[in-house]
Amino acid sequence: MPAVHTTPAAQATTTLFIVVQAGDRNFALPADAVTEVIRMVALTELPGSPDWFAGVLNLRGVVIAVVDLPVRLGFGGHDYGLATPIVVVHHGDLRFAVIVDAVVGLTEGRLTDSEAIGSPAIGGVAAMDGALVPVIDHPCL
Repeated sequence: MPAVHTTPAAQATTTLFIVVQAGDRNFALPADAVTEVIRMVALTELPGSPDWFAGVLNLRGVVIAVVDLPVRLGFGGHDYGLATPIVVVHHGDLRFAVIVDAVVGLTEGRLTDSEAIGSPAIGGVAAMDGALVPVIDHPCL
C-alpha cells in the first residue's frame, strides 16, 4: 500500500490519533483504524517467520496476525508481560494486531505532507501538541 499523502487543504484539518510508544519514541496510529486495545495474551509463533512477526492470537474465535512494532521499527526485542498492550487495527476487512511498549493516549493532530519519509512503515508525520510524531502506515506493517 502507498504511504498516506495529503494535500495542502487536508493539512489544515485535524485527525484523531492513538499515540503509542515503541522503544523510547512516540508514534501515532489513526484512531479510526484502531478496533481495540487488549492486554498480552498467549501467542502462537509460526516457524520461519521474520523476527518482527510475533505470531498469531485467537481473538474471540478469529485468528489475527501480530506484529511486534518495536522490533519492526528496529528498536530490538523486549520481554512481554501480562500488561503489555496489543493494539488491534483494521484496514478494510483485514484485521491484525500490533504489540507496543505503551499506549500514551488519544490526541488530535494535523497530518503533514509525507513525500520525504524514507521508511516503509511510516506513512507521514502528524503535528500534535507542538511536536512532530511519526504516523505508522499500518497497512504496510
